[in-house]
Amino acid sequence: MASFIIAQVIVPYNQQYRSADWMGSSRQGTEKEGNGRAGGIRTHDLLHPKQARYQAALQPESSILAKIVGCCAKKCEAQTPDLGRRLPPTLETRLLAGCDKVSSSMTRRNLLAAGSASALSLSSAMAQGTGSSRSLLELRKISFRNTPENHRNRYVSFLEKAYAPALKRAGVEAMGFFNNDIGPDKPHVLCLFSYSSGTAMVEVQDRLNADKEYKAAIAEIHGKGRVYERVESSLFRAFATVPKVEIPKGEGSRLFELRVYESDDPVSLGKKIGMFEEGGEIAIFRKYGLQPVFFGEAMVGSRIPNLTYMVAFPNAAERADAWRKFATSPEWDKLKRSPGLSDGEVVSSISNATYTGLPFSPIR
Repeated sequence: MASFIIAQVIVPYNQQYRSADWMGSSRQGTEKEGNGRAGGIRTHDLLHPKQARYQAALQPESSILAKIVGCCAKKCEAQTPDLGRRLPPTLETRLLAGCDKVSSSMTRRNLLAAGSASALSLSSAMAQGTGSSRSLLELRKISFRNTPENHRNRYVSFLEKAYAPALKRAGVEAMGFFNNDIGPDKPHVLCLFSYSSGTAMVEVQDRLNADKEYKAAIAEIHGKGRVYERVESSLFRAFATVPKVEIPKGEGSRLFELRVYESDDPVSLGKKIGMFEEGGEIAIFRKYGLQPVFFGEAMVGSRIPNLTYMVAFPNAAERADAWRKFATSPEWDKLKRSPGLSDGEVVSSISNATYTGLPFSPIR
C-alpha cells in the first residue's frame, strides 16, 4: 500500500523575477511568461538548464511552504519531487501516481489559502473509496501541430483502435474524446476520463501498464518520431449535484461547450459553486436546454482556483437559443442579483471553447 503525494511550493511573488524572461522549459518546445502581471498563469515541466540563471532572481527572504498530503491508493509508486530544483514564484500542485504525473503551476492572490484549501480538498477526494458517489474527472488536452505528415490523424487512430479499447478493458468509469472546433490552442483533442475514486484511477493505470496489447500499440505510435506537441492534464472533483458524467441520450452528434470559471480565491469560488448547486443554477441550465455532461472543481491543474464544466446541445442554433433563454430567464435574473453574488465578486475570468465528439467517442 503506497500513497499519493501532493506537493505544494508557495513562494511570495517577486517583482525582480517578474522582469526576467522565462526560457523554454522542456524538450517539447518553449514558452515565455510574457504576461507582465501578478496572477499570471504558467504550466511548465522540469527545470531546463537554461533556466538556472533565473534562480538568482529569487530573494533570500523568499519563503517556501511545502505541504505533503498522503492518502491511500493501492499499488501506487510515489516519489517526492525535488522541490529544491523548482523555485519560480508560483504555487505548484503536483500529483504523482506511478508513472503518471500531473503538474501545474500558477501565481494567485491569497496563495496560502488557496494552497491549503486545494491540498485538503484533494486529499479528501482521493481518500474516499468507491463508496463516494462523486467521481474524479480527468481532462487531458493533446496538442498537435499542423504538418504534411498529419500526425494528428495517426494519433487519433491510436486513440480509437488502441487507447479507448484498453481503457474499457481497464475499467474506466466513463470516457469521451472530442475535437476542438472553436477555441485556443488549435489543433487539439480533448479527452475526458471519469473514475469512481482515487484508488480506481490508479488501478486503471496499473491495468493499462499490464496490458500487452496496449503496450505494443504505445511502442508502435511513439516509435516513429514525435506525434504530438504537448499533453496537459487536470484533475477535478465532480459536483454533488452532478456526481457522475452524464452521457447525452438520443441519436446524432452534438455540440459540446467547455467553460472555465476562474475565481480570485477559494472563498469566491465556493460562492460560485454554491450558485450552481444550492442556488439552482444547474437546474436552470437543464430547464432551458443546457444539458450537463460534467461539473467539477479543479483539484490539480492550471488556473486554480476554478470550476470547469461541459454542456451539450443538439447543434449551434439550439446552443444560441438555450443561452438566450437562460440569460433572460427570471430565475437567473433573481439569482445573479443576490447580494455578494455578482460576477465581479465571484468570477474573475471566464473562457470557453466548443467541441464535437470524435466518431468513436462514447460521448458524442
